[in-house]
Amino acid sequence: MSARTVADLIVDWLRTWDANRVYAYADDGNKPLLGLFRRADQAPEFISSRNEKVGACMAVGA
Repeated sequence: MSARTVADLIVDWLRTWDANRVYAYADDGNKPLLGLFRRADQAPEFISSRNEKVGACMAVGA
């Protein structure tokens, strides 16, 4: 059994909060989280944006 990572905890929190989508900029800092989104069962859908500000606007529907 492998050790749980911060990415595992984040996906668990998102499941608990019933988050359906995550809007974010995919960069080197969040690659472990993006990999977990692809591998995990019932992980929220990841919507990539061109930068952080656009991701925030997408998330609030602006």
